[in-house]
Amino acid sequence: MVSEVITLLDNILLLVSLLVLGKAGLDDWFHREVQDKVWLSYLLIALPYWFLRISIIFLDPNVSNKIFFVVLMLINVVLAIITALGLGLLGMWGGGDVKGFMVLGFGVTTLPLLLLDRATVLYLLNQLVPPSFTILSNAYLILLPLPGIIFLRNLYLYMTRSQQFVYPQNTSRFRKMLLLFLARPYRLEELEHLHYWHYDLMELPSSVVDWIRVHESDFYEDDATLRQELEHELENMLRDHPLQWKLYMRVGLIESDFDILIKQKVLKAAKEEKKEIIWAQRSIPFVLFLFFGLVAAILMGNILIYLLLFP
Repeated sequence: MVSEVITLLDNILLLVSLLVLGKAGLDDWFHREVQDKVWLSYLLIALPYWFLRISIIFLDPNVSNKIFFVVLMLINVVLAIITALGLGLLGMWGGGDVKGFMVLGFGVTTLPLLLLDRATVLYLLNQLVPPSFTILSNAYLILLPLPGIIFLRNLYLYMTRSQQFVYPQNTSRFRKMLLLFLARPYRLEELEHLHYWHYDLMELPSSVVDWIRVHESDFYEDDATLRQELEHELENMLRDHPLQWKLYMRVGLIESDFDILIKQKVLKAAKEEKKEIIWAQRSIPFVLFLFFGLVAAILMGNILIYLLLFP
């Protein structure tokens, strides 16, 4: 009876996790932003469930290795939190990725492995791997073909529109190879129709580089004059681009605002220099790939295990 309650709770939370992560993934795809209330709502469901599940494990007389299962749940949460914070501090993840993955550590504590037979070694191995690691590794493995797709697109672009295929000035051969797999040349008008959070620049005009060197170290200081100047520039940007999202100004400017300001200056400098092509990389809606990683984990577990056992 107790085990049936645990299974029912697990299935309900998996369904909630799929719905929340699916909704957040769509938000990340279209807007590159997931509102905090999505993760907070998920946490308010996942956290009580996590503590309740631990309590039920201790109450279930059929569970012999109670400490073992609780330790696995703790490892899953700790791994999710450390991984999310680490990748966030390294700048590889945005705020939505960090918050979402930390909450997943509480919300997904076990995987049903719907396509696997319980009597197989694959099922046993997948049960020993923390779900947070399985979801994360699946997400990155699903994302792995992306550089190849970008390369093929650049190859097609080079063959059909070679006049648009112009590398940045003074680019080394190694950097050119990286650009082929990570970015593509955009016409200036293409970037003007994208929101600033939807792409990352792979080249900067010299005038913008000089501006960054002067202002970057001062940006986070409590300098009212500089902050007022930057806020004024952001207000002008909003006025000049009324169809783009409204930027909500906070007390003091944050890093994302500085990034937006740099991109605004790049587009302006490119116009002044009559530069038609800029290399840029589309930002990745990683929450969406976490959703794909969760779906794969529920169905078949950790894809990495299959690659290691059946190379």
